[in-house]
This record gives sequence, structure tokens and C-alpha cells, in this order.
Amino acid sequence: MEGFSVPNLLKNSEYEKAFYSMDGVRNTLLKYRYKKALLTDNKILTSWNALLIAALAKASVMTGNKKYLDSAVAAFGFIDKRLKDADGKLFLRICDGETKFDGQLDDYAFLGWAAIELYEATFDVNYLKKADEICEMAYSLFGDNAGGLYFYSESSEQLIRRPKEYYDGAMPSGNSVAAYAFYKLSRLTGQTKWIERSRKQFEVLTTQSEHYPGAHAFAMFAMSDALYPSYELICTTDNGSVPKCIRDLQKIAAVKNISILVKNNKNAEMLGDIAQFTKDYPIGDKTLYYLCKNGSCARPTDNIEDICLKLKLGREFCV
Repeated sequence: MEGFSVPNLLKNSEYEKAFYSMDGVRNTLLKYRYKKALLTDNKILTSWNALLIAALAKASVMTGNKKYLDSAVAAFGFIDKRLKDADGKLFLRICDGETKFDGQLDDYAFLGWAAIELYEATFDVNYLKKADEICEMAYSLFGDNAGGLYFYSESSEQLIRRPKEYYDGAMPSGNSVAAYAFYKLSRLTGQTKWIERSRKQFEVLTTQSEHYPGAHAFAMFAMSDALYPSYELICTTDNGSVPKCIRDLQKIAAVKNISILVKNNKNAEMLGDIAQFTKDYPIGDKTLYYLCKNGSCARPTDNIEDICLKLKLGREFCV
């Protein structure tokens, strides 16, 4: 019955007045509460932590705050070490040292995205490799030739039906994040499989979101990246460190939809294995920048200001 199932003051016209007679009851209740063991939820979820890692990595790029990056690196390392089995498959959670439950689509999609953000924050090719491996496993476990990704794998506990989740609420759906991760990998690696898989994901998301775009916010974000003009910037340098101008450019890279790769003597072989097209970009005595659009690259330049002009940025962004 409305108004009776939960104690309330709906019909008490003096609800704003102090109710001193309750003081004793409250004190008695508080003393009893202190005697009870305080129960806390101390499980560590792979998916939630992956979202935090992605956010921290992105924040470190935009603010230059090393604490954000250190926290993201540490959290990713923990998941990579403690929440994977011998075959590299993810667990859903760890609690009191016990890992349990097969990872679901969200775990893989979110962690793949996190690895991509960490690559863009560090330019450590190991993270790009991790992203490729995690997303590949996500596709093999949850993929469907008809399009879209299932919520759980065939080897997990089987429910009445095997659903595909597309709704983006407070948490983005695994399908939306997977589409974004696949698309980012297609641009960073140039691999045909990621180009094709991201296309299929976007086709499904387009159908799902057509009549209610507001319920697919992350899908809209991912598709806007794919539809808007984009650039790829390849930096080759014989210096092991990342040029400062690249860090500065990153802060507006999202606005201009720029994906950046940095190739040096230390990472050239590994980067070439993941992004084979980078083998065509030699490392010389000078740091060179190649700006590409729609698969076509301009002549290299050793002056970052030339890149700024082509991107229609003010010189103040690249000094």
C-alpha cells in the first residue's frame, strides 16, 4: 500500500520540528550497530578497474600528472598478473586472493580499451600488443559471424539464452567499447581484421541505436570517431624518448582525431610485427614526422610546425 510500506513522515505536518523522543532510540541503535562486524565489499572487478585505468591514462595525457599514469600502470599490471589464467583468459573478479568466474565481454572490451589508452599515454608498444591480444581473445570468445558480440562465452555457464548487450547506461556496453577498441586498433595497426571487425560492429550498433540514440551514448562516441575526418601521425626517431612536441600535440589530438605512433630503435621490431606498415618508415639521424590521411601520407618533415600548419593549428601548439 502506498505510503505504508516504508516508514515516512508524509502525513506529519510537524515534520520539520525536532523529534527529541527519538534521541534515546537512535543512541540505542547506534550502540548496537557498533557491536556488529562491519561488512565491506572488497572484491576487485576486472571491468570496473579497466574503466578506471582508461580514465587515468587519458587524464595523464591531458594533464601531464604522472600520478595518474603510475596508478594506471600499476592497476593494469595487477590485472595482467593476478586476473588471468594460464591461457591468458580473464577472470571476472578477485576477492581475498581468490580469482573466480570466467571473464565476460565487458572485462575484455574494457581492458582492451585500457591497454590502448596506456599505449597512447606511454608509447610503450607492449601495451599495443596487449590490446591486440585482449581484443583478439574477446572476438574469439564472444564473436558472432552475424555481427555483435555475446555477453558470455560458449564455455561459460549457460543460461536460458545467450544475450548480446548494446545499451549504454551509466556503464557503456561491451559491444560499444569493443567497437571503439577494434576501430582504434584498425587505425594504429592497419590490420585488415580490425578494419573488418570494427565495420561489422558499427553496422550492428547503427541498427540498434537507430530509434533511440540516447540509449547508446558510447556507441555514438565511437561512431563519431569513425565518421569524422581523421589523421595518423608516425614519428620516427633514433632517440629512445618521446619528443616533447608529440606530448603537446596529444592534448589536442582527440579534437583533431589524430592517432599517433612513435617508432624508435628500441621498439621498431615489435611495432613492425603489430603494425606492419611501419616497416616502411626508416629511422634516420633526424626525427621525422609523417602525417597521413585516408591512407595517404604526406612527405616527411623534421619540423613539427609543418604538421601544425597541415592540421590548421596555430604555431603555439607546436613550439
